Amino acid sequence: MRRLATVASAVLLLAALAPSAAAAPPQTFHLQKVCPDLVTLVTCDITQADGPFAALVGGQVLYDDHALKQPNAHGFWFEDATIELVTANNVVMLVGHVHWRTTVADPTVPDFTRLSSNYAFQGVSALAGLHAVGAMTKIVWNDLGQMVCDIEGTYHTGP
Repeated sequence: MRRLATVASAVLLLAALAPSAAAAPPQTFHLQKVCPDLVTLVTCDITQADGPFAALVGGQVLYDDHALKQPNAHGFWFEDATIELVTANNVVMLVGHVHWRTTVADPTVPDFTRLSSNYAFQGVSALAGLHAVGAMTKIVWNDLGQMVCDIEGTYHTGP
């Protein structure tokens, strides 16, 4: 019985001293991308980013399996794509998925004031263990006719 109590005490002590595998608390991020246009969207340049995403400034968002569906019978545009976020040296740092939809007044132009978007990323390389979710919070067109998008969300690192 004494041996069992000693073993149980040792197990409890080791459990108390072992590092926790819990994920770190979520933190916020901001990322800005500039895209040449909406229809031929294959890459966007990353112009601003903070936190662990800062290494991506000068890099790109690469779209793969991109599906841009123009207005359906209910007036919705949809986009679904697998994405990679790469550094200026073409090192993949994040992989993920984007989905957005919006309604339209003019069938040829999406109405980004009624946008619903979701981004989900997982870190690789130097950002392995990072998990992030976000949404487009602002879209404007610059003087060159390029789409400038702000993405904001939260991230955490952990298992």
